[in-house]
Amino acid sequence: MAHLGNIAAYDKSEDFEDYVERFDQFCLANDITEEDKKRAVFLSAVGAPTYGLLKTLLAPNKPSSRTYRELTELLKNHLHPKPILIAERFKFYNRKQRPGESITDYATEQRKLAETCQFGAFQEEVLRDLFVIGLANRSAQRKLLSEQELDLKKAFSIALSQEMADENVTKIQGQTQEVKKVVGPKASLLECYRCGKTNHKADVCFHKDTECNGCHKRTPS
Repeated sequence: MAHLGNIAAYDKSEDFEDYVERFDQFCLANDITEEDKKRAVFLSAVGAPTYGLLKTLLAPNKPSSRTYRELTELLKNHLHPKPILIAERFKFYNRKQRPGESITDYATEQRKLAETCQFGAFQEEVLRDLFVIGLANRSAQRKLLSEQELDLKKAFSIALSQEMADENVTKIQGQTQEVKKVVGPKASLLECYRCGKTNHKADVCFHKDTECNGCHKRTPS
């Protein structure tokens, strides 16, 4: 009987918990529910390097002597040891917005760090607080600190609007500077009506007091 979908060998570039989730879905799609069969399929599919790792971790016992759940938990704990809570929170609380980092990337990285901090029901509130504290844009930060009712969603929206406004101002200023660069030199190319040259003004022209050979008059001031 043909299988639905495909489950490849485990690759260390993938989070092992994600692999287990995909494997469970593969078993569900193919009605593999019997514990012994699920374990056998897992040991066959997981690949030689991971199977060898299991043998080392379980020696002198064989992987087939453990249940599917025991095997996956053993690998999870080995490949991704349980993080130390205080260390994870230290990284979280010290995460500030970096120079050139967008509001979206900053907020996304903070939420990722919070996943291992066990904040529970207070997670959104803590995320909001650190989001405001770590903002690099002081104008947006002052605006957020003046808000009476502020949740994370509103804080993100206000900061993002400020970021977009700042980008627009910078863009406009850049365009203005470009216009000045183009127009500026042209202003100095006005022709002196006394001699026809463009490197000076008429009131300082060398021929300011020169008499015309034809009419014997001086050029007007």
